[in-house]
Amino acid sequence: MICTNCQGDNPDGHRFCGHCGAALGIICTACGFENAPGGKF
Repeated sequence: MICTNCQGDNPDGHRFCGHCGAALGIICTACGFENAPGGKF
């Protein structure tokens, strides 16, 4: 998963960026939309 804050590449499933610490969004597997951090749906 690419961090929208620093463009760092992170493994899938991580909640925070390993490069800058920013919260990572959750990407919908059906449509590809990136939900805001903390979003449940």
